[in-house]
Amino acid sequence: MERISLSQLNTIFLRMVNLINEGILIVDASQKDMPIIFTNNGFYKITGYKPDEVIGKNPSFLQGPNTGKKAVDMIRDCIKNKRNGSVNVLNYKKDGTTFWNHFSICPVTDNQGNVTHWIGIQRDITPIIEAIESQSKNHSMYVTIHTVNDLVNNFLNSLAFFRQHLEDCADSDINILYEFDKVFNNFKNEFMRLSNLEEYKERKLGNDFSVLDFE
Repeated sequence: MERISLSQLNTIFLRMVNLINEGILIVDASQKDMPIIFTNNGFYKITGYKPDEVIGKNPSFLQGPNTGKKAVDMIRDCIKNKRNGSVNVLNYKKDGTTFWNHFSICPVTDNQGNVTHWIGIQRDITPIIEAIESQSKNHSMYVTIHTVNDLVNNFLNSLAFFRQHLEDCADSDINILYEFDKVFNNFKNEFMRLSNLEEYKERKLGNDFSVLDFE
């Protein structure tokens, strides 16, 4: 079998790198600002930038006002200690919109152990993060709803007890009891209708929604 040439291998590798959806970048660690010297098509699709807008820049240009300091510090710590690492960091596209970037970095060293380059791999996980946040908010909403339901049920029980007390009084006015029952029943019916609607929404969401749908 004929061995593949280095040139052919490089061509195949480059095609492979440009076909994957993840963004790949390589920076030159020997230069002070560690500029980007290579990015694949996946990087441009995720960020919206063009090659001439990226090559020669430090990857930090993707950061913005709401980029978390903790995430940036974790990346810097990996670089300082010459180790692999990954972090979820809020980055910015060319048009200013944000995206959640699952960013992994890996050092490339020479025979003496010196880091010559860094390879970065980014994956847009925005749909996953948004799904998790939505699920968390819905959970908080349900806890609040159920707490309110308990309070209202307790209130209804207190009113029912008060109604029974009125009826037991010998001198109770029948008109007062009638008006009381009218208001009480209207309130109870409206509350039960709202409670049933929320229970339906909770069951519907629980059956149809999953974070795994976004992975």
